[in-house]
Amino acid sequence: MMRIKSRTKIAGSKKAQAFLLDIIVGILFFTTALIFYFKYSQNINNQNQEYEFMMLDANYISSSLLSPGNPENWEELIMENLSYGITPGITEKRYFLNQTKLDSLISLTNNNYTFVKKSFETPYDFYIIIERADSNITFGKNYAAARTLIRTTRFLFYNGSIIRMHIYVFY
Repeated sequence: MMRIKSRTKIAGSKKAQAFLLDIIVGILFFTTALIFYFKYSQNINNQNQEYEFMMLDANYISSSLLSPGNPENWEELIMENLSYGITPGITEKRYFLNQTKLDSLISLTNNNYTFVKKSFETPYDFYIIIERADSNITFGKNYAAARTLIRTTRFLFYNGSIIRMHIYVFY
């Protein structure tokens, strides 16, 4: 009768030790990959969320500027009393630039940037460029050192021509 050798000593053999080492190294690589994935995917999600908030604020600021403002005679009221609840706008009718409102907003922004920023209800800084045929008008905070920058472009009518307004929102 032929006797079959038992292989119960596999756990102590060199093949088993190599196999166990492979499993440990594989688990370490897999765990490291999971840690990096969750760490960086959360960071990407936070950046996307911040980007969305900045886009919403840029659109809100541009929509406010393309309106006559709230109340419509805000430029007269603002000179009397700086009170919150006023939203500046620079147009009259539909998208026609009102130079008086624009001058009032530029003056107010240059003298009290924080007030204008709060009136737009944004935690982000802003910079506005209005490109006219004869010259560019710029006001707001300089965005040269911005870490994240969003630009929205809108069009207006001024003296029978179409002009471009760029709103930069940044932090």
